[in-house]
Amino acid sequence: MKERVRAALLEGDNLVVFRRQRPGVPVYWALPGGGVEPEDADLVAALRRELDEEMKAEIGEPVLLTSRETPYADGKSPLQHLFAARLISLDFAKRHGPEFSDPSKGEYAVERIPLTKEALTDCRLFPPELADYLREHVDEVSRIL
Repeated sequence: MKERVRAALLEGDNLVVFRRQRPGVPVYWALPGGGVEPEDADLVAALRRELDEEMKAEIGEPVLLTSRETPYADGKSPLQHLFAARLISLDFAKRHGPEFSDPSKGEYAVERIPLTKEALTDCRLFPPELADYLREHVDEVSRIL
C-alpha cells in the first residue's frame, strides 16, 4: 500500500491549502503533501521534504493527528498520514516539485481558509476523509498547536 503524508498547516487561525485547478476537474482545495519515498528516513522526513518541494515551507514540530485509507477514483487506496504543524515561512516562488513542470497536473495556488467547521464545510477539501477528520476535530487541532 502506498503511503502519503499531508499537512494541516496553520498560520495564525488559518489553514494553508492549495487551490487546485486541473483540466476537466471542478476546482478543489488540497492539503499539501505527497508520497513517502524509499529514501525518506520516516514520515516526518517525508512531510518536510514534500513541503519543501511544494512550497519551500519551513514548519514547526509536526504532530500526527490521524492515519486513514483514502479510496481514489482509480481504485487505489493510499494510507494518508495527517500531521498538524505551524507554518514558520514559505516561499512559493522557490517550489521545485516535479508536478509544477507538468501542465497536465494543472494549477496550484496557495490560499488560506479559516480553521473553522463552517469554512471547512464550505470548500471542497481533498482528500475528503481527512477533511472530515479536520471538521470533526477543529478545536483539538488548534489546541494541539
